[in-house]
Amino acid sequence: MVNKEMKKLQFNISYLISSICSLVLAGYLWLVFLPAYEFTAAYEFAKRLISVLTVLLVLAAGIQFFLAIKRK
Repeated sequence: MVNKEMKKLQFNISYLISSICSLVLAGYLWLVFLPAYEFTAAYEFAKRLISVLTVLLVLAAGIQFFLAIKRK
């Protein structure tokens, strides 16, 4: 039996696509961008910078997932 108080979930496709793009960008940074700096003096700096950017991108993706779900 369906409860009348249950609200339908709607998804905002723009926020979903944006969050997926943020996660893809974080993966790109680790898998493509960082290896270009391997065996250079800037590797440690690039690794720290990419770590910070990854944390920020994952937070942004989480917020975008939260915004994508709407109850109607």
